[in-house]
Amino acid sequence: MSIDQNSTVYEALYEGEIDESWLKELEPHKKAVKQISDIIDKNEEKFGMYYPLKCDLFNFLKMTPLDKVKVVIWGQDPYPTLLKDGTPRARGYSFGVRRDDNVPQSLQNVYKEIKSDFPMFQIPNHGDLTYLAKKGILFMNQSLTFCPKNPKLYLKMWNRFTYIIINILNEKIENCIHLLWGKQCEPLVEHIRSREVFQASHPSPFSVRRGFIGCKHFLKVNITLKKQERGEINWNESEDLPPTYLENL
Repeated sequence: MSIDQNSTVYEALYEGEIDESWLKELEPHKKAVKQISDIIDKNEEKFGMYYPLKCDLFNFLKMTPLDKVKVVIWGQDPYPTLLKDGTPRARGYSFGVRRDDNVPQSLQNVYKEIKSDFPMFQIPNHGDLTYLAKKGILFMNQSLTFCPKNPKLYLKMWNRFTYIIINILNEKIENCIHLLWGKQCEPLVEHIRSREVFQASHPSPFSVRRGFIGCKHFLKVNITLKKQERGEINWNESEDLPPTYLENL
């Protein structure tokens, strides 16, 4: 099924192009997702369009198959602005944007922190994080939608779905690494059954100095993955550059 703005949340998830490894685990949750969909869809009728587009809503599940997940990077909610062509900046996964978009300040700060941990990291000139998603990073927002007419509308409305995803990760990925950035993500700790949870302030310009700078999360990720014998993350996009592995520090 082709997903467009007339599709429901339920259709976008179960009839879109979600990776089969996720769909298998989400199959028992169809009733709960339908209830969530009904609530979100009714609010859309009342308050109008939300970001991202329906076709992009579950990009984070399309980009990183469940059996490839090594790390979850939790953001708070989608980017709240439109691009010059009128499409939402939000792309259906945390922190990333279109390749032709300007790199958001939050993501610039993420890049700087990776560079601090790994001097051989070359900061990309774009904000498309697809290359990292393919390496096992699940980029998920705590709330999947943003309503420009009512900015706080969806902040807690996605909690039930978020907990479903966390429970799947709890069951299928032993000691999955979770990076939680920002106060809005703090309550998720109660639901995560993993020893590998790292928290910091959000990398936005308003809070980056409250604990994100110097958090060493990217170094900690590779230290943990090496201990788990699961393969470190090469944060560099280009294969021509030295990989950001501990042995190269």
